[in-house]
Amino acid sequence: MLTIGFVAAQNAVVMLPPLLNDIGRGFGVSDSLAGQLNAATGAGWAMASILVGPVSDSFGRRPVAVGSLLLMSIGVFAAAFAPNIAVLLVLRALTGLSGGGIPPNGMAAVSDVISPARRSQTVGGLMGIVMASGAISAPLLALLADSQGWRSAFLAWGGVLTAAFPIEEDGFYQVELEGPSGELVEASPRYTIDVLTDQAPSVMFVKPGRDTTANALEEVF
Repeated sequence: MLTIGFVAAQNAVVMLPPLLNDIGRGFGVSDSLAGQLNAATGAGWAMASILVGPVSDSFGRRPVAVGSLLLMSIGVFAAAFAPNIAVLLVLRALTGLSGGGIPPNGMAAVSDVISPARRSQTVGGLMGIVMASGAISAPLLALLADSQGWRSAFLAWGGVLTAAFPIEEDGFYQVELEGPSGELVEASPRYTIDVLTDQAPSVMFVKPGRDTTANALEEVF
């Protein structure tokens, strides 16, 4: 889930610049005004980077990650139906606000569960997957927008973010998009997913006892 969150946030941002000219023409606004969509996304991203730490520490890494992915999915998908530039600005701010919380929260999660000896290797691999994903999906979405209109790019990526599918066995999984001619094109790296069965929580006490010894006076009081 951590890798999916990073990929989703990265692509939700890098998909926008190639679409700005088409968006400006579609709404009849100048390129400079359409460029403010980048500013709205960046402002939301910056705000989330500041706020997500205390929120994540208070409510947990997983709830913040799930909530961020949900809000980002709504922002991207709804952008395909924006009636004017003002609404699209608000949706892009929402996308930045929700997507910007994913990387810091994810890095905190890595620090929580990965030992210091393996942390740099894990982060490096994660960043490599994210960059490769952006390099693959952004051009594909731009080509889709060129042939079907800019709204189709938001519709396609929003559909990917909101898609749900059951996983019944271990294996390799990836996202594929259908091209204009019907061909399937890889839109993400391949992920290894292992299916784990739910188990009841268990607690084991090993060598129970006090962490510190008490002197005679402390024993009395």
